[in-house]
Amino acid sequence: MALGGRGALLNRLYASVEALGAVNVELDNTEISRAHARQSVDDARAALRAAEGELTLANLRAASLEAHRAGLVENIDASRVALGTMSTFPSDVLGLIFEAVCPPIMPPVEGSSKDPDRGIDWEAVVRPFRLVAVCRHWRAVGLESGRIWSYIVIPEKATTYSSDERQQSFFRHFDLLLVRSRSAPLDIVLRATVGPVDADSIRRRLHHHNAVFSELFRKLIRRASRIRLLFLHRYGIYSLGSVDGLPDVLVTSISDLLRCPTPLLENISLMTGSFNPTLKSNTERLLDPAIISPTFLPQAPLLSSIQLVDWLVAFPSSHPGLPSLNTYEFRAMSNGLGLSFHHFWDTFAVAVNLHTVKFALWALHALNSDVPRRPDSLPITSLELLGYTPTNGFLNDPPVLLPQLRTLSVAALAIPTLALTHTMVQGLTALTILGEMSADNILRLRQLAALERFTLNGDQEHWDEPRSSDPLFDALCDMEDVMWPRLQFLSVVCRDLEPGLEGGLSRVVSTRARASQSDSVIAGTRPRAIIEVEYDDSIPVWEAMQLRALLGGGCKRVGSSDDEVAT
Repeated sequence: MALGGRGALLNRLYASVEALGAVNVELDNTEISRAHARQSVDDARAALRAAEGELTLANLRAASLEAHRAGLVENIDASRVALGTMSTFPSDVLGLIFEAVCPPIMPPVEGSSKDPDRGIDWEAVVRPFRLVAVCRHWRAVGLESGRIWSYIVIPEKATTYSSDERQQSFFRHFDLLLVRSRSAPLDIVLRATVGPVDADSIRRRLHHHNAVFSELFRKLIRRASRIRLLFLHRYGIYSLGSVDGLPDVLVTSISDLLRCPTPLLENISLMTGSFNPTLKSNTERLLDPAIISPTFLPQAPLLSSIQLVDWLVAFPSSHPGLPSLNTYEFRAMSNGLGLSFHHFWDTFAVAVNLHTVKFALWALHALNSDVPRRPDSLPITSLELLGYTPTNGFLNDPPVLLPQLRTLSVAALAIPTLALTHTMVQGLTALTILGEMSADNILRLRQLAALERFTLNGDQEHWDEPRSSDPLFDALCDMEDVMWPRLQFLSVVCRDLEPGLEGGLSRVVSTRARASQSDSVIAGTRPRAIIEVEYDDSIPVWEAMQLRALLGGGCKRVGSSDDEVAT
């Protein structure tokens, strides 16, 4: 029994060992499965996190798209409202808006005559066409608004078309503007250029111009009463008898136009080209008192500005008057025109409110008939007299009294004969000199006690002998006998100084700045500090840098787009 019991125990032991082995194997397999399951759980969790991230991104994208969609819907609604407003906006209000945005900004006429855009605001030319292209309602309102079509430009190319078809196309466009402008005041701008220099080419060009101008002015003269601005400039030179025997329709057409009533005319600028014998004879005919009395601009109560180049619009004393004229500018490039002062004395007599007069001419004759015509005084506040002889009638002894004169521009060669009246000495605040400033000139001008602005412009340094100092800068730096104590603006250009004379401008600025704060200078004659200076490239770079250090933004280089000093 003992043996049997022991065998049973061994059997049970073996069985238990085998079972244990099986359990261990199964347990190992279970651990592997659990590890796989754990990995699957980890993978599932990672996938869940990734899915949650994707879900978040999808939600953000969806929100962005919803916002974009809402914005698009809002824009669509706003566009529909705007389109509805455009089509239903009150016509009278819309027309006033059109008129407010369409007036031209007249560019300055100074600059190169080769610039085809000189004096033309092309934005104002095309703006009406852009407005009427928006919608039907805007087009209907625009076509009813005559003022937006009243700026009419005849560009240079319109007078040079060689094709009859293109020429007729331009005239159709010109007629369209005249019709669309209805009864609105007209702003007329015409540019033309002679171009070629040989006689045959000039004759062909003038012949073509005559045909164009004849048709243009035929239409304009019929509408002279509507013209508000007249800008007619022809550039070039007719010379050497190249057009003798060939009429100049532009000259005669302008003459005919100026003889019409122009109740709305406010500004006129005329340039017909340099004089040749034919043009001179035309002008002499126009200056004949029997011809001009009183036909030029017989009715122009609103005329405020006249600018003339090689063309004279003169008025006899019997003219009805120009009560609004405040600016008169005349330039003559020819010295054979044969003008006399009486052409201007009568003009000034009928312009009782004239404030600005500009002359640039080289031959102005004094006749016996000038004396009784010359006024005792004029209300001019700004006077520019350039050339060789124009001061002979204005500012020489005995001068015409100018009690309100504040601004004067003259050539330096006129200074020795300049009659400085008491009113000029006490009232002149701005002076521009073109030419040489010699010691004698400075001596005459230093008595201008009220002067606040001085500009020196021109070839200064053509001296007969070398100089050891600059008389202008020396005089401005003399604090024992202060010249122009009120001076605060100084402009000096075109002064190619001799070696050793540079630095004068900065010396003036620093000297007067110190003297303005000094107790050693007599209070009544203590100069004001210079606060603004203009100069050009004739000033060396080191001096320009000194001026910048002294005045900062108060110094400016003429001809520069900014105030920076080039280094």
